[in-house]
Amino acid sequence: MAAFYDNGAVELYYDGSKKIETASGGASITGQLDLSSHLDMPDDARIKLGTGDDLELWHDSNNSIIKNSTGSLFLRSDGNIYLQDAGGNESFATFTDNGAVTLYYDNSAKLATASGGVTVTGDIANSSGDMTLDVAGDIILDADGEDIILKDG
Repeated sequence: MAAFYDNGAVELYYDGSKKIETASGGASITGQLDLSSHLDMPDDARIKLGTGDDLELWHDSNNSIIKNSTGSLFLRSDGNIYLQDAGGNESFATFTDNGAVTLYYDNSAKLATASGGVTVTGDIANSSGDMTLDVAGDIILDADGEDIILKDG
């Protein structure tokens, strides 16, 4: 059930199999760890995942950071993905399953993808001078309910 070594390790067993072992650098757990509440860690303590600690999650007292140092980082969901402020009151971006990606400015949708292209709410500004727009097909501008059509070719 348990082994206690003088000036050394403590080992806990379940059905003859070692599950927890203390060492000078901390403790090792073999198997799954189930928490009934939460994991409480101080600032700058990191959760590290992967054989080479390739994925890290931590809080540095000012910022919360997810660091992936190998390959790509995927966010997966069975539904939509929302990027919002801490209170859930203001949206930054939404990714709708089988639908639009919407970007917000001050909680107001400004750019959204759609099945037929992109919808922009507000002005399109270019601060560097001339603007080049490559378009396949016609451009239709709606100026106060009157269409202005620029034909391709």
